[in-house]
Amino acid sequence: MRPMKILTISNYFPYPPQDGTRIQIFQRIRYLSENHSVTLLCVLDEIPDPSLVEDLSQYCQVKIMLRPKVQLSESAWQRAANFVRSYVSGIPYYFTEAMSTEARRWIRDQQELQKFNMVEADIEAGLYLCDAMDAFKVWVLHSVSDANEERRLRVVQGWIDRFLIRSYRGIIRRFERDVARRVDMVAVLTPENVVEMNRIDPAIAVSNCLTNGVDLEYFRFEPPAAHAEGVCFVGSMEYHPNPDAALHFYHDIWPAVRRQVPSARFVVVGSKPTNEVVELAQDPSVEVTGFVDDVRPLIRKAGVAVAPLRMGGGILNKVLEAMAMGVPIVASGIAVHGLAVESGVHLFVADDDEEFAAAVKRLLVEPELRTRMAAAARRYVETSHQWRVIVQRYETEVAGAVARRQVEAATDRRSVLVGDVTEYGR
Repeated sequence: MRPMKILTISNYFPYPPQDGTRIQIFQRIRYLSENHSVTLLCVLDEIPDPSLVEDLSQYCQVKIMLRPKVQLSESAWQRAANFVRSYVSGIPYYFTEAMSTEARRWIRDQQELQKFNMVEADIEAGLYLCDAMDAFKVWVLHSVSDANEERRLRVVQGWIDRFLIRSYRGIIRRFERDVARRVDMVAVLTPENVVEMNRIDPAIAVSNCLTNGVDLEYFRFEPPAAHAEGVCFVGSMEYHPNPDAALHFYHDIWPAVRRQVPSARFVVVGSKPTNEVVELAQDPSVEVTGFVDDVRPLIRKAGVAVAPLRMGGGILNKVLEAMAMGVPIVASGIAVHGLAVESGVHLFVADDDEEFAAAVKRLLVEPELRTRMAAAARRYVETSHQWRVIVQRYETEVAGAVARRQVEAATDRRSVLVGDVTEYGR
């Protein structure tokens, strides 16, 4: 495999890798940099700490460019105006505002200077790939927003919210279709994502050559304690499916658990909890921590992890991390998309509230079950979700496509030269 020059474009600074998006970007850079020259362009609304930039620079060249902070709609007039903007352009306004004209110029100039073999971009940064460039373009989607919004519609109540979701879903669908048509490959994280993208447009070149992994050293395995104190839910509360999951668990599942195990506690961990989530702590059985530097002690102390998501998509790091640590988990079907797991062996999967509560109760009171499931879960992530193996698979598929592209270009050039010579001979 020949070394490549790779440009990664992101609207997230991926270090430290503390959430799903940043973890995916950082781990790709980390392992791709072992064989290739990687440049990272981050287009952000604030400058990250210089020490973090220095740490990340051991893996790649880092370029930081500033853009204005995205102003989300507040008043009814703003919402209406931004919807019209989005509808006319086919791009959600909050994606358009995250774009930088200066960054587009920088990408064009650096492509001329460095001759990147591949340019990859995550999520909304895929807009930069719509510009013409002589490089293999990969759009990395961590989930398919069109499908996420479809799932959200099944849960959300109230005609205004449903109308807004339906309206923006049409815009998001156009955005995903149009960007996908302008790149050479859409890399997605689950087999379900392939089906979802093909539903948007069967002609899209989509590949499940990526997935999410887990840092097996950081999330090291420890056998479960003999006693489980309760359950723990982890997730950034800025991502709407997470507060929805926490509230759903508390209101619809937790009462049944408490009736069976009155001493159990429910711990909610995640940055920027909404007011509704914060208010859960008024119940003495609930703790809401907000952001913590290290989630591992809280997950281990609880003894059981839960992921009762009703919307969203993609592979969830919270699930893989609990499995790696030896903390058994109960999850909804959506939360295990892309995982080749068996309910009752590696974890429990339940979409019915009563079944979910019953599974949580079993794990709280059956230490032998926790021990058996924890060991099976750890074996699974060791086999299927090691970052090095994941990135190598992605690297192999992209490098092969880049090599074929180069051969085709060389063949086309030879054909042109032969044609010119023949014409001259006449």
